[in-house]
Amino acid sequence: MTKQPIYKKQMNAQKNKPIVFFGTDALAMPVLRALFDAGYPVKLVVTKPNEPVGRHQTLTASPIKQLAKELGLTVWQPEKYDTLEPLKETNTELYVLVAYGKLLPNEVLALPSLGVVNVHPSLLPLYRGPSPVQTALLNGEKETGVTIMLLDKGMDSGPILAQVRVLIEKQEKSPELSERLFDAGAKLLIETLPDYISGALAPKPQDESLATYCSIIKRENGLIDWHRSAQEIFNQFRAFTPWPGIFTFFNINGKQVRVKLLEISAQQENLHVKAGTIITHNKLPPLDVACAQGFIQIHRLQMEGGKPLTDEEFLNGFGAKLDSKLG
Repeated sequence: MTKQPIYKKQMNAQKNKPIVFFGTDALAMPVLRALFDAGYPVKLVVTKPNEPVGRHQTLTASPIKQLAKELGLTVWQPEKYDTLEPLKETNTELYVLVAYGKLLPNEVLALPSLGVVNVHPSLLPLYRGPSPVQTALLNGEKETGVTIMLLDKGMDSGPILAQVRVLIEKQEKSPELSERLFDAGAKLLIETLPDYISGALAPKPQDESLATYCSIIKRENGLIDWHRSAQEIFNQFRAFTPWPGIFTFFNINGKQVRVKLLEISAQQENLHVKAGTIITHNKLPPLDVACAQGFIQIHRLQMEGGKPLTDEEFLNGFGAKLDSKLG
């Protein structure tokens, strides 16, 4: 079912200033669609080159390229910015960048007279960097938000145009929260651009004394430390679903086996055993693991090289061979 436009065409010529859009990830799609639906002439869509995907490494267009083609927009996919002519030929004063996945060189930042507007999924200056959503979840934040800002030479350090706060739901994982944040960002951008373009809205510098940072997520960030609380481990699960996921090592038949946890819940009751101890009930589910505070119930898991299993399926197959102490 095709989504209906949620933004009416804006007839004021000042609001309809042409733009260049930079984006790659699917999370940028609601923003591009919102700009298109609101009547902003998108002169050029800049996205990353097609990348190999899947087992057969098939060259695949980015979600933004696919949407741009659907909307009849011109696409440019530079590997490097050896030439700026495609940008200069658009003769646009404003660029918008969302989930592009590449840093813009200074010569590109300098081209548009109104700058490069960015939708960033945090309440800047909090969580500058590449993983603001995951890090907010990892830290157990109850609230985050979206910032409309202007890019500068620093790391998400440019002046702010607008912000909106978003409450984080208790069970919410990274994909769901990211989608809500960029939907909110699309709406906020459309509300903000007219006043910025007209000069009625002045960019506000960030307070550097309040700045915090987040880093690139790596595969090893998914390793569970059972000496943390059950809630902290559950927050790690929420943050790193679907990638890199969270994992531990089970001792099965004397061998350490890497196990990814696919579905878990955090329980606050203390089991009064050493952290990292597996508790089963005569090798029957539930499959519980003691933490520093509380315990984690494992509902679904996947051994390396194997298929996803429920706790019952796992215990039926491996319960008798399972050491009670995690590796």
